[in-house]
Amino acid sequence: DQKTICEWENAKPRDVDLKAYNSTAPENIRILFPENVPKFAPTLNPSLPPTAYRISHGSELLMLGQRSHWMFVKDSTDTSTLYAMQAIWMDDAPITEAVLRRAGEFLPAAGAVTVTINKVPGGGAYWLKLQNPRVGMCLELPDRASKSKNWSPRRFSYGHRRFVWKDTSAGKMFSKFQWDALYETSREWPKQGSKTGKKEDEVVGERLCWGVNHGGTHANHTIYIAGGVDQHFREHMLASQLARYLCKTYPSAKEPSKTTAAAGVVGMLSVGASLFL
Repeated sequence: DQKTICEWENAKPRDVDLKAYNSTAPENIRILFPENVPKFAPTLNPSLPPTAYRISHGSELLMLGQRSHWMFVKDSTDTSTLYAMQAIWMDDAPITEAVLRRAGEFLPAAGAVTVTINKVPGGGAYWLKLQNPRVGMCLELPDRASKSKNWSPRRFSYGHRRFVWKDTSAGKMFSKFQWDALYETSREWPKQGSKTGKKEDEVVGERLCWGVNHGGTHANHTIYIAGGVDQHFREHMLASQLARYLCKTYPSAKEPSKTTAAAGVVGMLSVGASLFL
C-alpha cells in the first residue's frame, strides 16, 4: 500500500500542487492516505491490562572476538519462553543484524522478525529495517538523521498509521539504558526555527509500548505492550526494542573495519539454537 501511494505521488506533474493532485486520486488510492485511515490507539480497550514480557539475557562465545547474544522473552510469570532474539557481536564491528524467533521455530519461519541495524554515514543516527514474512518490510527512520547520533525519535508507518518511538531518558546524556516509548501520531510537522530537521507531532491516545528496568543495565527488564494489540504488531515492537538494547548495551570494542560488518552474520545467526529450542 505504501508503494501504491509512492507511485501515485511520483506521477504528480511538477507544476501541480500536491493537495490539489491528491484530491483527484481514485477511491482505491484515496482511502490509503493517512488522514483517511481511522486511528489505531483509540480503538484499544483501556480496561484491558497491558501485556507484560519479562526480558533476560544470555550469551555464548563462538570464537575469539565473536559472541552470540540472546535476549529471552518470557511471559509475565517468568516461566514460559515466548521469543528469543539473537545477534552476533564482534570486537571489530558493530551489531548489524538481529533476529526475533517465536518459541520452537527455526529460521526462516513465519513468525521471525529480522532487524537490520543501519547507521547514517558520517556518524549520524541509527535507523532500522524490520522484515516479517507475513507483514512485509517496515523502516523506522530517525529525525535529524545526519545531525544527531540518537536513536529516537524514530518514525514509521504500520497498517496505514504513523507511529513514533520517543526517548524516555529526559535528555540525560549519561543516564543508564532506558527503553523507548511508542505512540501513535495524528500529524507531524517541522519544528519552527529548526535548521537541523527537528520535528514535532501530535500524539493520539496513550503509549502503546514501554519498558521498565529492574536494577542495573545487565539485570532483567520488563517490556509492556498495551492490551488489545495484535500479535504481529507486538512482535514488531519487541524486535525494535530488543535490537536497540543489544546495540546500545554491547557496542564493538574497536572501530569498525572497512569490510562489511554483516559479512557472515546471517549464517551464524543459527548457531546456538539449542539455547532456545
